Amino acid sequence: MILLYHKIARLQNDYNSLGVIPDNFRYQMEYLKKRYEMVSLEHAREDTIAVTFDDGFRDFYTEAYPYLSENNIPAAIFITTGRIGSKEELWTSELLRTIFTGNDHNAYFHLTMPLFSYDFPAQSLDDKIIMYRAIRRLCMKSEEGVLQSILLQLREWAKMESAGREEYSFLSEQEIRILAKDPLMTIGAHTCSHISLGAFTEEYQEKEIIQSKAELERITGRELRYFSYPFGRQYDYGKETIDILKRSGFDKAYTTLTYEGREPMYEIPRVTVPNLGQGEFESWFEQLVQGEREACGPRQKQSELVEYIGMLKDDKILLRESGKIVIFGAGVRGKKLYRELTAYGKEKEVVCFVDNDITKQGGCIEEKPIISVEHIQEINPKMVVVNSIWEKEAIEQLIRCGGRGIHWLIN
Repeated sequence: MILLYHKIARLQNDYNSLGVIPDNFRYQMEYLKKRYEMVSLEHAREDTIAVTFDDGFRDFYTEAYPYLSENNIPAAIFITTGRIGSKEELWTSELLRTIFTGNDHNAYFHLTMPLFSYDFPAQSLDDKIIMYRAIRRLCMKSEEGVLQSILLQLREWAKMESAGREEYSFLSEQEIRILAKDPLMTIGAHTCSHISLGAFTEEYQEKEIIQSKAELERITGRELRYFSYPFGRQYDYGKETIDILKRSGFDKAYTTLTYEGREPMYEIPRVTVPNLGQGEFESWFEQLVQGEREACGPRQKQSELVEYIGMLKDDKILLRESGKIVIFGAGVRGKKLYRELTAYGKEKEVVCFVDNDITKQGGCIEEKPIISVEHIQEINPKMVVVNSIWEKEAIEQLIRCGGRGIHWLIN
């Protein structure tokens, strides 16, 4: 079994559940070492435990590494190279810093994207959670220039400097060299920018993968063989990603899924470890081993394109106003959304579904036709509702095809 950690630290506003406090981490290692063989990735088997860390935060060096070294426990760390030695935070934690810390926020945050803009309410914690979840999804699927523009806009809104918090600092080159010389430690690549690779062209993916590998090989003086996918879910990479890894000389790649993919050497599962201490961790872990755990109202926008981002229950425009509704997607999510709208008495206003899958086009769901996105202007709907794993791509495609009144529902 391969375990996944990110940060060994006590964190505030840890909405992604990345942190495990040092005392809990040491207890977890002590518990596992007494009961299982702790091995490197190279020797990992089903009946052993291998420990991995993603991202490359400096607290690995200050909190985890001393304990692992003292107790002769191997570990692998997959490093995002774009922030090595930097005082700026990785964008994933920079969002948390700008949105949830400080007391100088304006009541609304105006976000400008290449194809649309949106005013996010930011007056309550619930507002900020919705805002964070939406912007996080946009960032993970945005190229570096757009990503940095979003961060700049957030810092200006929050009246913050680019230098971030010490607890989110990254490993330095010297610290990486020290780790690389330790036979207990394995260094792996994790892209340059920590993006969802599956949302990008093959060329852009190749740049992110090859540059991160080259940078770490320059620092360590050693060939890298292992890679982990940022976010690591099934839609965060694709066949072309795996082909790039093979061409680039990677032997293995690791996901955050709990099951093995179709390419066993390049879709190796890992289990994310929660922040649990004595009494809780052993119960959680033994259930995992036994297989009892699963898987082993906004203002008017300037553009008037994206009309709402938030929860369905809070979408007053969609629920109170009448007019033609189109649902983006004719798969499981689209059907679920139709049932939810039916519960609110809106099923008669749903005129059709739009989908990019040509095998679905021409069919029907609940007697509602499925059409191509390119034909959406012919329907002239008042609202287009999106609840998809490809939200950013869906919104941009709808805008290009003339879609208006887009409602992005966040689960």
